[in-house]
Amino acid sequence: MPSAAQEREVVRCTPCGLNQFMTHDGRCRRCRVPFKPPELVAKVEEPKPELGPFKAKGDVVIPLYWLLKLLPIAFVYYRTQAGMRQRDLAARLEIPKTYISKVENGAANPLWHTNFARIAEALGVTRYRILRLCEEMYGICKDAKLT
Repeated sequence: MPSAAQEREVVRCTPCGLNQFMTHDGRCRRCRVPFKPPELVAKVEEPKPELGPFKAKGDVVIPLYWLLKLLPIAFVYYRTQAGMRQRDLAARLEIPKTYISKVENGAANPLWHTNFARIAEALGVTRYRILRLCEEMYGICKDAKLT
């Protein structure tokens, strides 16, 4: 009869690379990302007329794993478009520059700390535009068969 230790499933977290036993909640012990990411349907506010090419097509549907990978890229894109450095954005949000660096490198998740809206506001864009950019990048990744 196998012991309890032999029956435990060993899994590897894709984002952080940590090998570990399966946890009771199905999340990584280090980065707290689910091992089997669910589909995320993000409900976002209606676009305003001044948003230009971002037309309402319904819900933004991106797998959570890809959203966590593409969101930092979108933040970097809009920060550089605004002509800001990480230090400038951190000063505007009154948070440490190291947190901005972690968000942009994917080490910190702004969705879990409710800073997504604050960062979007400080960048001068809506959450809708950021999610739409992530959706467009996900479409490019899908077309290139990276998903």
